[in-house]
Amino acid sequence: MLASQQHRRAEEGFFFKEYVVKVKCDYCGKELDRKPYRIKNAKHHFCNRDHCCKWKNSQARPLPPSRTCPECGGPKSAHAKRCQKCWFASEQFQQHCAQVIVKAQEAVRGSTRTPEQREKYRQAALKSWTNNPKRRESLSKRSKVYWATHEHPFQGRAVPQAEKDAISKANKGKKRSPEFCQQMSEFAKQRTGEANSFYGKYHSPETRREQSLVKVGKVPNWCRGIYLSPIAGEFKYQSSFELRFAQVLDTLNWQWERSPDAFEYRKADGTGAFYTPDFKVLLNGQIRYFETKGYFPEEVQSKVQQAQLQATIIIVTLPILEMFERYAESQP
Repeated sequence: MLASQQHRRAEEGFFFKEYVVKVKCDYCGKELDRKPYRIKNAKHHFCNRDHCCKWKNSQARPLPPSRTCPECGGPKSAHAKRCQKCWFASEQFQQHCAQVIVKAQEAVRGSTRTPEQREKYRQAALKSWTNNPKRRESLSKRSKVYWATHEHPFQGRAVPQAEKDAISKANKGKKRSPEFCQQMSEFAKQRTGEANSFYGKYHSPETRREQSLVKVGKVPNWCRGIYLSPIAGEFKYQSSFELRFAQVLDTLNWQWERSPDAFEYRKADGTGAFYTPDFKVLLNGQIRYFETKGYFPEEVQSKVQQAQLQATIIIVTLPILEMFERYAESQP
């Protein structure tokens, strides 16, 4: 625009300040200057975008019944079939999922997957689950919220013996992959010592009595055999080394039993654990503990040395055992 035209329009009153209308902000009520064409094209007026968004949120209409969760009353998105708060699924959505599962089973029925395909699916499932902590946390929260208000199908239900036998038969003779064994080993190492939820706790006498009654008549896996001692009664030994020493104690007529006492010690990584000797012997009115070892690795030496600071523990190696046997034979 030329300078002469600007001067003429200024004289005729075409500047912005002379052609404005006072309006109020619909959110805060502040007076605003707006041109007539903006007033004509807009129903509402605001100071800035922030006031516009806040006004829209305050004017939001209530959700229709179809978009409200029937369980908790929380909102659902327009396309969501499940409630984002309590994870409740409508009956229509459940029926849809059932139909999809049936169709997928019919499509797969009659076809077999190759070992390569199974391994590929397994690795994909492990990757999506183990490497996504946010997903694990989200599923855990949803599960806790859901089962807090719903009755769990297994609550108060004892697993029938037929199901136990079927599970045992399915897992019997099944070999785990080295990767799975390594993964379980690493997981178990993280729950030792003070990291274990039962660290420093003890079962009540009632619980110990119930566990004892359940194990009556059963032989544990670590037991190599049962020796009936005239002094200690039924003695379950782990090796022939223990059996020979138990027979020596009976020959010497010493009062002994399988040691019920445990001594706390620290591992190399600093975690706490408990060590239990093999035998507890009452000798000349004093208690002595005996540990039978055919070999004596460094990790065993460490825990025995720490336990020897708390009680008298005697290590019985093969030469010492043979010496005890010769001494017992020489006794009348």
